Amino acid sequence: MASLPAIEDEYNFVEKPSEDFYCSVSPHSCSTAKTKGHFPLSLPLLLFPSLQKKLDSLGQKLQKMVSTQQFFKARESRHKHTIDSNNTRVLWWSIFECSVIIGVGVLQVFVIRSLFKTRRKDRLRT
Repeated sequence: MASLPAIEDEYNFVEKPSEDFYCSVSPHSCSTAKTKGHFPLSLPLLLFPSLQKKLDSLGQKLQKMVSTQQFFKARESRHKHTIDSNNTRVLWWSIFECSVIIGVGVLQVFVIRSLFKTRRKDRLRT
């Protein structure tokens, strides 16, 4: 069985300075060495005219995906800000409600105590 070529060797192409070039190694790949291989864009486009249409279509679809992703990120950021704002408002409203309930409870204790207190003037009369 023949051995497979190394990944680094697979992406090395001959450069021609007079033509447009495209980098064939992804900058995000981490499993391969960062060697840059290039191939001319005009040669495949001359051989396959429908390739240009497919590349244009692919570019438009990729641009649409990028803009859609940016829209969703912006919307997610807006919604996160709204949720954080609502959570802060709920927290402060809950603190206010707890304070009112505690205040009403303390007031009720004083009112009930005052109702059961006997005054000295009342004791002397009876």
